[in-house]
Amino acid sequence: MVAVREAAGRTPNRVADFTRELEAALSDGTISKSEARELKKNVRRDGITLREQAAVRNAVNAHRDDFAKGAAAKLWEASFIGDYNSAALIENGARIARADDGRIGAADARRLIEISKDSGFTPEEDRALEETLQQERLNGPGRRVLERYVEETKTLPPRTEPETIRIAGIPVRTHGASQAAIDELERTLPGMLEGNADLHRRLQRGEVEISIVPADKKISDLAEFREFRNQTAPFGGGYDGYRGLGIKKDGKIVVALPEENLARLPTAMGRKDYSLAIHEIAHAVALTSLRGERWNTLLDLYEDRKKNGGPFTSNYARKSPDEFFSEASTAYFGRGPSAGRDATWLRRRDPGLYDFLRETYGPPRQL
Repeated sequence: MVAVREAAGRTPNRVADFTRELEAALSDGTISKSEARELKKNVRRDGITLREQAAVRNAVNAHRDDFAKGAAAKLWEASFIGDYNSAALIENGARIARADDGRIGAADARRLIEISKDSGFTPEEDRALEETLQQERLNGPGRRVLERYVEETKTLPPRTEPETIRIAGIPVRTHGASQAAIDELERTLPGMLEGNADLHRRLQRGEVEISIVPADKKISDLAEFREFRNQTAPFGGGYDGYRGLGIKKDGKIVVALPEENLARLPTAMGRKDYSLAIHEIAHAVALTSLRGERWNTLLDLYEDRKKNGGPFTSNYARKSPDEFFSEASTAYFGRGPSAGRDATWLRRRDPGLYDFLRETYGPPRQL
């Protein structure tokens, strides 16, 4: 999920700071879970770059014997945010899980699965999990969790013919995604726009293009995003690690939506009803429609939430005004990341934001 207006400058590099903080935590000979949690919070504070992720992984591997039980896994969680090489991260995570207590338990296995979901369940991730299953020390609940997931994800739904279609007047490259994914977008996109004819016209005029990213592909496997391969995003991490995008590119607004989320496949990250499609389309809405006073109003709403310490529709909504708006959009349509945080919750807990969304999309409705 990519913010659309963040500064183009590179994220501050905190590798040196992280190294110093790690050495301070090691001063008593052991890194506790609370110290690992603080290191994780600090390294993620300003966004974590690929170089910072590598520094975290290298440190964890180098000091595995110095971590208290469970502490290595806590810090290790920070090392895969936005990374594109999730197969390597699965292998690294398996090693760290075994370092804690000599085995991979059910919780460890579920964490490995989440890594594969973050970057898309490509053949590379599939091989990494299969290899992890072959480990002699993987048995009991951990093995059963991974076996069940690998079995569920062995095959994709039938592929369609790759083509460019129009949904609500907006071009959509299907890239051979399943019919279920296409059907969901044909339901969701018009549903978002039907309450505001002016908004619909703005998106049609705004040169918005949508691509469905097949569940077994990275974003940069698609021709329109190939230039992003192995590139670090200005907001931290590698573009290949993102399953969705909503950004300006070459004078157009491009939106990438993951098939697994649209079709609700087992490899979709987040809760089952969460709509990453609504989130990314909301970025396009922001780019075409939230200008001048409207944008200033959103900024005021965001700053007010921060000043009051929330509540936010999700932790990710705290990141920036763009993510604040996109996450709130998913909640407004009843497809947010947190169960119970819907339009009714917004009206009660953040009436200003609720009114802003109603002005943008029209009356709330379940999508």
